Amino acid sequence: MVFALVLAAGSIGVAEEGGPASASGVAISTPRELALQIPARLGTALFREPVEVVEAGAVERRRAASGWIAEVYAPLATDACVALLGEAPPDTSYWAAFYPEGDPATPSGGVSRMLVPADLPLMDARDTEVLHAKGMLPLEIMMAGEWARAVGQGHAGPPLADPLLRQARAARLEGVARLAGLAVGLASGGVDPADLGAALVDADADDAGWPRGALAKGARSSLDAALLRVFTEDGLRWATFHYLRGGMEALLEALEIPPRSPLELLRPGYRAELVQLEGEGCRIGPRPSAALLVENSDPSWVDAMLADLWQGSMAEKARVELVFDRESAAGSAERDLIGRGWRVSREGARLEAERSTPLHSR
Repeated sequence: MVFALVLAAGSIGVAEEGGPASASGVAISTPRELALQIPARLGTALFREPVEVVEAGAVERRRAASGWIAEVYAPLATDACVALLGEAPPDTSYWAAFYPEGDPATPSGGVSRMLVPADLPLMDARDTEVLHAKGMLPLEIMMAGEWARAVGQGHAGPPLADPLLRQARAARLEGVARLAGLAVGLASGGVDPADLGAALVDADADDAGWPRGALAKGARSSLDAALLRVFTEDGLRWATFHYLRGGMEALLEALEIPPRSPLELLRPGYRAELVQLEGEGCRIGPRPSAALLVENSDPSWVDAMLADLWQGSMAEKARVELVFDRESAAGSAERDLIGRGWRVSREGARLEAERSTPLHSR
């Protein structure tokens, strides 16, 4: 049996195609038609701005979604990081295979465009449950997230030249998408998202953005896991912080301020001191550096790391310089690194670490 969605009085219902829709309702038969109702249904600054909605096949949508993961891995694609790790990051075709083939997606190049499937998916038990509980299909919540990501791109501008800042931009926009889906789902259930405060981050039900389970299947190492935490967890933390400060308008304004440091994802609102370590090398940011150093992407000192500079090879001899925003954090890192077999020298909030035994990242 074929079903159509019926949009009436601000809610969605299901009707058999060809049957009565509702005197005041509008029959919705494709994802594109459903997406085009988002501005009227959802309101708020994120959804009032126009987005081009284009029907696209699964291959194109998966390729677009995987482009965001390529942005997250941009630092690892530099020559110095390839030398350090002994391999380049996986190309987008690797990640495309993990994105659900029926989900909408937004290309990462900076254009406000959302790609949607041509046909509505068959409704299963979960779809029906979400529809009755929230008045929305899971697909509509996903599209709300991608609409927000597309709008956010218009405010954030195109990808940046610096690989670490490209990563930060991608994480910010993933956070916007996840927050939008979360907020829409809560509001449709009668809950004001702002009432949850910082607990909004923990309320993320994975209804929008890249599914965390899919990313976990693709992760090959603790370094991969750290990068994906930056993308999903830290991106959502950043978006939630600015949303709670002043709503969606404040979030859009924050997107217009280019990132200065990946540390700002771990400490939203903190305008990190700009520290540039001298010399050529691999720079991967706080959480990935911690994963390589101690195989833990969330040590107590990770949110104090201002700069990192890696040289050499993890399979032979690796050396790293780190700068922290306080001496106590550098001292904690020193103890943890020594415990993991690194030779460490420290002066105040700066330290250098080296090891000659192999430490494989994979």
